[in-house]
Amino acid sequence: MAARELSPDQLAALEDQKTHLLASLEDLDAEYAAGDIDQSDYDTLRDDYTARTASVLRAIDSHRAQVAAQRKTPSLGRKAGWIAAVLVFGVLAGFGVKQASGTRGVNDAGSGDIRQNVRQLLFEAGAAGGQGDFQRSIELYSDVISEQPSNVEAYTYRGWTIYQQQDAGSVDLARSDLNTAVELDASASAPRVFRAVIGLNEGRPSDAAADLIAFANNDPTNDEQTLLQQFRLRERTADALAADNPVAALQFLDGLWIVNENDADIAAHLGWTLAVVPEDSAQAKAEEFLDKALAIDPAHPAALVYRAIFYIQSERLDEAEADIEAYNRGGVFPSHVQDVLAEFGMLADADNGTAGG
Repeated sequence: MAARELSPDQLAALEDQKTHLLASLEDLDAEYAAGDIDQSDYDTLRDDYTARTASVLRAIDSHRAQVAAQRKTPSLGRKAGWIAAVLVFGVLAGFGVKQASGTRGVNDAGSGDIRQNVRQLLFEAGAAGGQGDFQRSIELYSDVISEQPSNVEAYTYRGWTIYQQQDAGSVDLARSDLNTAVELDASASAPRVFRAVIGLNEGRPSDAAADLIAFANNDPTNDEQTLLQQFRLRERTADALAADNPVAALQFLDGLWIVNENDADIAAHLGWTLAVVPEDSAQAKAEEFLDKALAIDPAHPAALVYRAIFYIQSERLDEAEADIEAYNRGGVFPSHVQDVLAEFGMLADADNGTAGG
């Protein structure tokens, strides 16, 4: 029988379970080594986690190809796309049970039993959310907070789960939980990104930008960076800012560039944003940043197309044609780049490997 195809959200739920289980196994070993649980409890829990992990891994391996074939880059402005994107972010962000379940305030209990219970509650809450049982997930995260009031993960994912329900008042409740998570740990990655998504969806790109700048300054992991790049959260925030205030968009992108001067995505979008500013100095900087993007990644699809359009507008058609040819040779055609080509009437030219004027 052929493997059942899964939606991206179903795959995200499996990945979420995998992350929680692997973190639980690691934390369980640490607690056993520290003498916090006895041999019998350790063996029982480890066998349970190991069996569940093996089952989840088999499901992921069986269905990954089918899910990958279905997956599309989220379109601009679609809230469902944001939710799917950040659900995956929650899986890969490294913001797992191990980090949060070991966090205690001065008034929190420190027994192995409480830590074990919290870890199990977090796993069950994540699994319930992944299965779409948001109310049960919220109740379980609330139980964690009752037992461990400083648990950053519980506030983070309770807030995000509340937001996904889209009920009356959900935005304010979600924001309150995410604010608490940031107050408890200003370096935590997931609540910053979730707040940025909500800010952008609610028409407050300046709030989203502030959280993304803080995220960038918190030394995010490679997985966290990769997810932001995959779903273009920074670029979309810059575009939303630019719609009202191009200077604010440039300041935001420049703030990101200062933190990471080896990010081709930031350099490309800085160049693209500068390219619409008519001043000669801005045009020179636009070309400089597009060149930097391609120096970092010579096959960067967006940078090649952005620079080709810049060259066309500067009447440098031979250079534009070379960039379009390089774009075609790369064989990677992101939907947002294809949209730009279509907007400028160049989609057929790109398909043919020649630049139009």
